[in-house]
Amino acid sequence: MMAILFRKLAIAAYMILLIPDLANSQDSHYATQQFGSRSTLMGGATVGYARDNSSIFYNPGSLSFVDSNSITLTANMYQMEHFRMENPTGAGEHLIHSSVGSVPLMVGGMLGQGKNRFKIGYGVISPTNFSFNSTTRTEGIFPVVNELESPGNEEFIGQSTKRSQLNEVVGILGFGYKLNQNWGIGLANMAMGRSQNFSQNSYARFYLNDSKNTLSTYSNGRELQFFHLRYGIKLGVCYRNKGFSAGFAFMPPTIGIAGSGSVASDVLGTNLWFENARQDVVANDRQQKLAIQYRSSFMVSAGLNWNRGRSSFGLAAQFHGRKPEYLVFDPAVSGFALPAKMYEQLGGRRFLQLKDGARPVFNFSFAYEYSLFRNLNLIASFATNQTSYDTGLDSWQGLKTQISTWDLYHVRMGLTVKQGHSQLSLGLLYGFGNDPSRSVQGEFNVTDENQLLNPAPSVTKAGYYSVGLLLGYSFLLFDI
Repeated sequence: MMAILFRKLAIAAYMILLIPDLANSQDSHYATQQFGSRSTLMGGATVGYARDNSSIFYNPGSLSFVDSNSITLTANMYQMEHFRMENPTGAGEHLIHSSVGSVPLMVGGMLGQGKNRFKIGYGVISPTNFSFNSTTRTEGIFPVVNELESPGNEEFIGQSTKRSQLNEVVGILGFGYKLNQNWGIGLANMAMGRSQNFSQNSYARFYLNDSKNTLSTYSNGRELQFFHLRYGIKLGVCYRNKGFSAGFAFMPPTIGIAGSGSVASDVLGTNLWFENARQDVVANDRQQKLAIQYRSSFMVSAGLNWNRGRSSFGLAAQFHGRKPEYLVFDPAVSGFALPAKMYEQLGGRRFLQLKDGARPVFNFSFAYEYSLFRNLNLIASFATNQTSYDTGLDSWQGLKTQISTWDLYHVRMGLTVKQGHSQLSLGLLYGFGNDPSRSVQGEFNVTDENQLLNPAPSVTKAGYYSVGLLLGYSFLLFDI
């Protein structure tokens, strides 16, 4: 009976692997996703010892202590994410984004006999799958134009749309070597492909209270896309003695290999107030095959795992260093603008430059596991997930694609069930966070016409939560 149930759940887990990725994760967090079913429920508190081939991600030094030789498939499913930004336009309209469904995937395995000192692990993971799509629309009567020119409030319609799709896929080949019965070392080679599509568009329409009931219009659209390939290496060491394990891992900044991207912008205004007069304005530019550089900071992690009777504990900490601000791409000045000063008003060359950066981040996680029966374990964990968003980017006039600026906290509870060569993991996942002083740039300000061409940053509140279901299935396809 139990074997039949496991076969049915295996089919369900396999079907989940086929579901396309819809939306999940965050674009400025390092620890939103975990890999390996048990390690996910443990909140990543497996740096000391992961017990399976997810060691290639957490600590390749513990790879040599993993005895199972297998190929595994694991899947995680997040049900719902919800994001809310209060009144970014100043007109009482809130920006809300909700998404359902996510399938971060790990396919991996190991080579090497159980007691062999040398082990090889391999895997493909997707640490970042971020999708954001939101639209804010405002219409009503607002004081948009100077009272001397247009007495009273003006009829106004405006809309702002922001879309971002960020994906990263990592292929890992790890090696572990057991120095003796207590010490193991290892390294993991990582090939990382990162791609992003981003667009931001806004428009505004309003009538002047003059004799002609003059219509003024404005639209601003910018979009970019890029792909970048880089190489990284993670070094690890692990100590094990009976039921106690300790691990340490270090990853230096990655090395860029190749990349290419494009960027485009189109700005159009009619009867706008510019240079002390109402006039039509236009600016347009598109550049392709731009050289891309994407940088990452160094990472250090350490962890402890220990057993006491039926209970197991895990504690891990991770530190990512600062990533100084830099230009991901730097287009040449080749667009046109009328009037000529229009280009300077938009920010000049900075208007199409993409800037990135990250502040230092420290995260920790704690997990508790209890063996209820021989084949059934209960797991609960708590983990922090601080944002790496650099507030120095708030005043940047050019392009920046980061959306999530809040620190996150994750609570996970679930169980693992073993049956023969199969292991099933079920869990509930909850994440939450907020930013009480979220800086917003690029949203039109309906109370000041002068802010249309070059909007100043505004400060608002932002909140986030996610509720999810984890379903993981690991199957020993064959022994080596």
